[in-house]
Amino acid sequence: MALPAEVEYDHEFQDGIRAIVSQLQAQGASEAQIKDTVQQATEYYQQRNRASEQEQHKEELSVNEEPETAVKEPERGEPYPASFTAIVEMLTTGREDQIPGIREIPLKINEQPPSESKMTRPRKPWE
Repeated sequence: MALPAEVEYDHEFQDGIRAIVSQLQAQGASEAQIKDTVQQATEYYQQRNRASEQEQHKEELSVNEEPETAVKEPERGEPYPASFTAIVEMLTTGREDQIPGIREIPLKINEQPPSESKMTRPRKPWE
């Protein structure tokens, strides 16, 4: 029975597979059942191995990570109202000036006329 290369060289895994196979053979299991069990054990081993490698990689990254020297504290302004309904109530009653962070945005953003295009129009494929 051929096993993937990563499990062929793991002697502990091989010993476990031999014990499982011998127990299944003693119980009179069919070759198909034994093959399925070995396949499941191999897949489980590979998943666990990948998970442990990922955890080890994460640990290495966290160890090698440089600590931030200056952590910026977020600026504390006026607190926002406790709920969305409180904000809606302030808007509907005309108390927009009491909502922190609200500013007046003019209707016309840019007063200058638009610039003229300097590029020529690209040709279409059928032209």
